[in-house]
Amino acid sequence: GCTYCHPQIASVGLTEAKAKEVGYEVRVGNFPFIGNGKAIALGEAEGFIKTVFDAKTGELLGAHMVGAEVTELIQGYVVAMNLETTEEELMHTIFPHPTLSETMKRIANAVLDEVATRRLSRVRRLDASALATTTAKRAEPRVPFGQVVERAMLRPGEELVSINGRHTA
Repeated sequence: GCTYCHPQIASVGLTEAKAKEVGYEVRVGNFPFIGNGKAIALGEAEGFIKTVFDAKTGELLGAHMVGAEVTELIQGYVVAMNLETTEEELMHTIFPHPTLSETMKRIANAVLDEVATRRLSRVRRLDASALATTTAKRAEPRVPFGQVVERAMLRPGEELVSINGRHTA
């Protein structure tokens, strides 16, 4: 539904409480308008969008928003729900910048980043013995020839390094 007032209010689907009540395990994304360049440029940086995703499937269950032009933004979430879109699919969608609609992607990124950080934080305690010496200047591991190195960001300034499946933070 849409409420045409100032600020505008728009909502579709399940709230977090209702989704939990009917048995879903949920992941919730929140994004404040102050983090959106277009909202700032419009002088409408007050407001937020909250999304509710099924933790098992990633499907969008609901979206609720307060702020500038949210009655225009809600249609993207209606389409996403009808197509059973997941947060990962939203994350891979290209949005024009700067626009208010790009908040949809930013929320999906935030939800998936939080999930990845939680999963990877458990891995940080694993054996770091696979790492050779690190250069002091760049803090890059020296890896023996032929070993596979993968990296994943944990938090700003932290990263997980995996060498042949062994991890260290």
